[in-house]
Amino acid sequence: MANERCVNRASAQDEGIIKLAVLSKGHDPLLLKYYTKKPWSDFISEVCAKFGIPNWTQYMLRYEGPPHVFVDEHNCHEIPLGAVLKLYDAPAVLSQKLVEGLSVGGGEKIKVLQDIQNFAKDPLFVKEFINNKGLQKLEELGLCDESQQWATDNPVLPDLVLAYHEVFNNSGHNWDECNKIFVERVCMMVATQIIIPDPLLNSCLIAVQTLCESKKYLGVLEISINIVRLVQHLTRAPRSRRAALTALVALFSNASGPEKKREFYEKLSERQNRNIIVEHVINNIDFKYNEKLEILKHEKNEKFHNNNPAYEAARNEHIYHHEMCCLVQQLQHLYLIQLRPRLMSGASQDDKAVDKILNFRNTAFQTDAEVTGANPGARPKEIKQEYKKLGFRSDNPVADFEEVPPGRLALDNIHYFCKQRQEQFSKLVLENCYRADSHECPIGRAAIEITKLLADILKIRELVTKDDPHFHTMLFAHDHPFEELFCICISLLNKTWKEMKATTEDFHKVMSVVREQIVQSLDQRPSNLDQFQERLQKLTYKTISEQWQVERKRTEELELNAPQILKLKEELRRDVNDVVQQQRLKVMEKGDFFKMPGKSRGREKQCYFMLSLNHKFFHYDDVSDKTNNNEAPSLESLTKKISVAELKSVLINKDCPHFNTRRKQQYFFSLMKESSKTEPNSVDLITSDETTFCHWVDGIKVLLREKMTSAEAVKDIEMLLELELKLQLLDLEGVAIPMKAPTLPPPPPNYNFCYNL
Repeated sequence: MANERCVNRASAQDEGIIKLAVLSKGHDPLLLKYYTKKPWSDFISEVCAKFGIPNWTQYMLRYEGPPHVFVDEHNCHEIPLGAVLKLYDAPAVLSQKLVEGLSVGGGEKIKVLQDIQNFAKDPLFVKEFINNKGLQKLEELGLCDESQQWATDNPVLPDLVLAYHEVFNNSGHNWDECNKIFVERVCMMVATQIIIPDPLLNSCLIAVQTLCESKKYLGVLEISINIVRLVQHLTRAPRSRRAALTALVALFSNASGPEKKREFYEKLSERQNRNIIVEHVINNIDFKYNEKLEILKHEKNEKFHNNNPAYEAARNEHIYHHEMCCLVQQLQHLYLIQLRPRLMSGASQDDKAVDKILNFRNTAFQTDAEVTGANPGARPKEIKQEYKKLGFRSDNPVADFEEVPPGRLALDNIHYFCKQRQEQFSKLVLENCYRADSHECPIGRAAIEITKLLADILKIRELVTKDDPHFHTMLFAHDHPFEELFCICISLLNKTWKEMKATTEDFHKVMSVVREQIVQSLDQRPSNLDQFQERLQKLTYKTISEQWQVERKRTEELELNAPQILKLKEELRRDVNDVVQQQRLKVMEKGDFFKMPGKSRGREKQCYFMLSLNHKFFHYDDVSDKTNNNEAPSLESLTKKISVAELKSVLINKDCPHFNTRRKQQYFFSLMKESSKTEPNSVDLITSDETTFCHWVDGIKVLLREKMTSAEAVKDIEMLLELELKLQLLDLEGVAIPMKAPTLPPPPPNYNFCYNL
């Protein structure tokens, strides 16, 4: 039924028919069809006639939900199926009424201003509103009066600011053309140390977000608004908190030059400001907002979503927390991109590069000299050897830090490590100095690769993504988060190096393990660097290796269950089955020892059974007194034989005439012959080896042209089949095998084409 409805909708749309609902205040809703080939004005006329409304030219339809715009001849063909439209006064009439309504006082003016905010999302309305001097009227209400200060206790002011902002923002004008007095008043409200009401603060902060895009007024904002004051606004109510964080991100990202951005970064990195961001923003984010909304979506009551306050509240909460996550992520990215200049420039551009490297070497080998008793005066002659010991590739380590990325950022990180964590650094150097040369962890190379890895994971080189809710709280928990992260990760690399017993040739393997350890630990959202370090300690090389094996096995299973692979498997099964059959026949050609029940109960004879090379006879004989040390007798010495042509079937275990329940760990099978008056109807055999039993029963079934059913046969066939399949797929190593074949393109309209060489 659902498929039929979809087909009907698609066919209706193809025929130029759009089904939609139309609402009107004081009337019942209508379900109508709009024929796209007819003029839109005819449809408006029809709607007004059905509602009994005269003078249809004074009315227009508007989307009840997003995008909240009026529908006219220009966009009527974009109406989706099932759209809900509502009848309103035409923008020219509506804007005139709202401009006149601005002259009233009290609560009615607030309602008019809220209507203006609502309708101002549509440029068509904004154009008519400005033509009716609505923008000028808003300015005359005290927004842009130089002689009149804004009264913070004025209940109309918050909606007045928002209405002006919405109209101007959708007017098509550049914000550089905005009234300067309005900008100054907004900055004053945001920057003031006086606590102003949340609605007014929220309105002014929304205006600041947009004004940040103005080249003319950006300097005014930077001078007037202290970014620390914006941080303090994060302690306010949720709506103001979101607006303050948005304004903070906008001001930071649009800052007028690298120096200004660096200034903002340094102020935001101060402990008191970081604490406000963590305590009042991050700690108030509910990271399970997605789960809660999904639970409400799957309520049993199908009408739950329609006009249900609980669902609407949950949806609004979801939007709020998602937006806050995205804003914190943008702020985090603005922090991290301050490292980009150092990441993308070589160490030769750092005047102190040589001093940092010398300090690094001296710190490393000062401890070494204390341990070994080496003569410090002899060090200049051994400088090259020492640099090599520290894992640098060239005699002059500055050249190693010329590679971008990570450039001089790696040098700054290793310098920070040896200065701020000297004891840990010295221990790391000593551990590697006394290992065998091939097992030394190259510290210099490790510093470069770890910096590059962290820059990649934290996306320092990438542009900011506005709709990404993933951020790392721990980066707001320290004055130098990236440097501390580096110190933890280079120690992790050394630990993993020891666990893997790696050599210099294994460097890239170790880095792949370290990357997985870091990524998995970050995915657990540690709130500080200590938690991050604890989680890294639990993710050992053994743990990562086991995870990779499970993942590899799961991937192989998915690939091997693809339809085309299953088809190939069935084609290979016939060949593999033939191989197993031939192996069973070869086993019987070689022969084996069995026991045969004797004439008297409890007495058994040992015999040797063998299949002839032409597969026509089984040769056997009693060998109890003829063999020594279980040596296999020759075919000629076996005096008895059974023709394969005489065999009817093979019976096993309980079906055999000689089966004995008291004989444990023994396997019985009988070769049943055609009925004969002179000879027994079966040859009964016993063996204590399960493999021998399965091989012979399978082999006899092959001779009888029956299917092999033993557990050994199934096991051998599947093992060989898997091996053969993997050999067949070797050329596709690393290529993703699709679960279904790609769809063929439609044939060309004609075949009137040729190719000229």
